[in-house]
Amino acid sequence: MYVFKKAQLVPKSQLGRFWILITFISILCISLQMLGNLQQISCKQEIKHLILQQNINLQQTSQVWKNHNSTLSPHPLSNAPISRTEITPTQGSLQRMKENQALNPTLQLQNDLSYPEENASDDLKWLSYTSKYPTPTLWGTEKAAKGKGQTPPQIKSSRPLPKAVHIMRRETETGKKKEMVDSIGASQQNHPQGTEQKDSELLTDLADTNRAQAQRRVMKAPLFRRKKSFEGQLTRPKTPVSLFLAPGLPDGLDSSHEAACTPKTHIFFLKVHKSASSTIMNILFRFGEQRNLTFALPVNQFSQLFYPFYFVAEVVEGFKDGTSPSFDIMCHHMRFLKKEVQRVMPNDTFYFSILRSPIHLMESSFMYFKASSSFINAKNLDDFLNHTSKFYNPLRPDSHYGRNLMTFDFGFNHNGKVSTHHTQLLAQIIESQFDLVLIAEYFDESMVLLKDSLCWSLDDVVSFPINQQDASYHSPLSSSTIQKIQSWNKLDWELYLHFNRTFWERINQSMGREYLQQEVAALRRRRKQLAKTCLQGEQSVHSWEIQDKLLAPLQYGKARILGYNLKHGLDKATKQACQSFVTPELQYSERLYKRQFPQKALRLSQAKKRSKAHSMKKQRPFKHHS
Repeated sequence: MYVFKKAQLVPKSQLGRFWILITFISILCISLQMLGNLQQISCKQEIKHLILQQNINLQQTSQVWKNHNSTLSPHPLSNAPISRTEITPTQGSLQRMKENQALNPTLQLQNDLSYPEENASDDLKWLSYTSKYPTPTLWGTEKAAKGKGQTPPQIKSSRPLPKAVHIMRRETETGKKKEMVDSIGASQQNHPQGTEQKDSELLTDLADTNRAQAQRRVMKAPLFRRKKSFEGQLTRPKTPVSLFLAPGLPDGLDSSHEAACTPKTHIFFLKVHKSASSTIMNILFRFGEQRNLTFALPVNQFSQLFYPFYFVAEVVEGFKDGTSPSFDIMCHHMRFLKKEVQRVMPNDTFYFSILRSPIHLMESSFMYFKASSSFINAKNLDDFLNHTSKFYNPLRPDSHYGRNLMTFDFGFNHNGKVSTHHTQLLAQIIESQFDLVLIAEYFDESMVLLKDSLCWSLDDVVSFPINQQDASYHSPLSSSTIQKIQSWNKLDWELYLHFNRTFWERINQSMGREYLQQEVAALRRRRKQLAKTCLQGEQSVHSWEIQDKLLAPLQYGKARILGYNLKHGLDKATKQACQSFVTPELQYSERLYKRQFPQKALRLSQAKKRSKAHSMKKQRPFKHHS
């Protein structure tokens, strides 16, 4: 009783209240410390779980990436936590893990597992250049370029490409690659950022121990169950599709040297997001369909090749392991892994891709992928760039949409800071894997270069923009926003600068500016003539103005995607040809799938109708009978 009375007097005095406060704070600190220890243990267990599942040990140049893993992940885990998108659950890839040792992010058990809270303004100090970014133009038109005070870079040098580029052109020259890696390792001492100790033994032991268990889990996935139940048979139509290209247009626009070579028909195109790649995809679709070529299409009529996971051959419809490749063209979205692509495509395949200025690519991505975790809560692009630590989480499976998207599509780690040395090596790896890299800001010039590289005609590369956003909804970007985008997407920006330079070097060496201007002018005349023949108003229209819904493109995110209306009164052959130029990629891909796999396409269509009918029946209200 006495103690109880004394306790009641404690809060009434100033000293008593002070000791109560001290006691409360001490209890709170102890609780937080205990909670922090529990979270640290939980994080370590999660890392071990990811290591058990990792199977990213597939590569095309294994010796380069094994000895210089910092190129793919140039920072410790504390700067770039492991993303779940690095897991590729396929049986075939798991079986090949043992003989490959690359493309795995830096998996290290460290005390500090948090991503540094840094916004884009802090990234400005990473910028090691001051060159003004090349202002993009709409499909490389000269008129638009002059309107914005832009001229193509005048590169007078005609010297040959660096020797290192030619050294890496052939994958079989492993001895030369080893010499390059040795020189890199010797100079790596000056780059502590890329010399982190790797936990490779832990990776290998855990991966090997759980390999059989992972394989059993993979084949239970719905995607592979469906692939097994529907055995797609590759079918070529008996009657080839007409080579009719541009109806009612005069011929005679072919280049003078085109007859001296044989057109290439084995083609791989890495479809990089938001980089005019849908237009190039339409060009490849038309070229292949007109010549009765076969396409490497996604299994079960999907729209992408296992994206955002690394590509594996088993996700191609009709692919059979152990047989010679039977496909001519591959151009759907994927995360590039050349060794897997080589299992599908012939040895003489021509590899090419396209890059776009990261400034306008991110502006477009913010609208198109607005529902992604990085952008969904940001009011606008400036809000995201000013608070990247708030909105961007590299652990999210869709984080690549918010940073270095092109780097991710090429198969590299999209997070972290890298030195000039590392970006140069990354660019050399891409040059060794691809025969040509185009630039979206100079689309017409790129088509001329592609035409000559493939020994095609101008008619083969004429096109209308597909999946194009309405630019009237975009606000002009300020200089500060441009700088923030450059530094936030530093990997993409460095790649773009490199290949923009090599693009013009290749033009100067292979054809010259005068020939290029003549071919670009002919290509634009051809496009204008085709628009007069096919299109109402000779231009694109808003989505709500499209009359034929079969030609309506997918409206995604907050982007306003434009489409086309065909002229009335066209004859059947002309209408069919004009439709091919303006058919969106999803509808065109479905058409090609039905052409190559008619039986399976019919079964998938019937299954889809049954599923839709079943869903409608479940939603139908129950009727009471009196």
